[in-house]
Amino acid sequence: MLTTNTNVRMDELMKRGWKALLMIIILLLSINITVKAKENSSIIHINQYDDIQAIIDDSKPNTILYFSSGTYNQTFQIDKQITLTSEDPKQTFINVTSNQNKPAITISASNVSLSNMTIQNNGPGLYTTGIRILSNQTSIHNCVFQNTPIGISIWSNNNSIDSNTFIRCKDEGIVLLTTAYSSANNNTISHCIFKENCDAIELQQSCYNLIEHCIMINNTHSGIDAIIKNNNYNVISNCTITHNKVNGIYFSHSKENKIIDCVIAHNTDGDISTPESENITIITRQENISSSSEPESEINSFDTIDAQQKTINRPHTLVSIIIKILNKISTFFI
Repeated sequence: MLTTNTNVRMDELMKRGWKALLMIIILLLSINITVKAKENSSIIHINQYDDIQAIIDDSKPNTILYFSSGTYNQTFQIDKQITLTSEDPKQTFINVTSNQNKPAITISASNVSLSNMTIQNNGPGLYTTGIRILSNQTSIHNCVFQNTPIGISIWSNNNSIDSNTFIRCKDEGIVLLTTAYSSANNNTISHCIFKENCDAIELQQSCYNLIEHCIMINNTHSGIDAIIKNNNYNVISNCTITHNKVNGIYFSHSKENKIIDCVIAHNTDGDISTPESENITIITRQENISSSSEPESEINSFDTIDAQQKTINRPHTLVSIIIKILNKISTFFI
């Protein structure tokens, strides 16, 4: 009996030892991850009374600027690789009055990420903008652009615009601009909602872009308006484009564009118009929406928009979770 009890106790001690060793390993790994995270990035909390531009100017690359809930009335330029975010776009507002035809936010550095904000620019001029993107590989996620002539103007390549809402932008929700000095190619616009703007998306000599899983409804001009010429090799996939006052999709003097598995119907002056264009491929075009259906039956409020976005925003909510964890861990170890 003594031998049996001793063996049992030894087994228990061995199990406890392994558990303790495992906990120590996990703790050391977590400390190592935290230290590395703190070495590579820092978190700066911003409130309404801070000078945002001064904080950006003083920040190191990879800094996370975390905006507290409230309304911010400052325009600013982002000229380094940083992240700007907040907890909730319904509680964090960039509401500015810029100079004529100027942006509220200018992004002139690559690899900038901005998320979870509502952005409005009340400045004068038809080209007044919420965000102007001048550098490559910018990410704009889960923001609302409202009551601004242009929500986002893109003058660069390889940017990602996803899970945003554009409402009452009186010129365009998004415009992609290629000029003699810049190009707007290889951008992705996905899971965005456009309602009651002029054009939802306008392309000007912009190529190789992907527009997918977007809803463009009840805009006062067109859903996608590809004007001038040479808007080539773009793909529009799995979008719903209905009840716009002019065209659903308009391509002028362009070639090799694809429209794949989209619902395009009940646009006043035509669903797809392609004057002087070549090789516009339409695959599985769907037009089976009831003529009596109203736009409001598909999207009738910000609550509906919020509910739809929640289904596609899950990976990005990790940003706010990581920030909270890092804050708690850092207060424990410092």
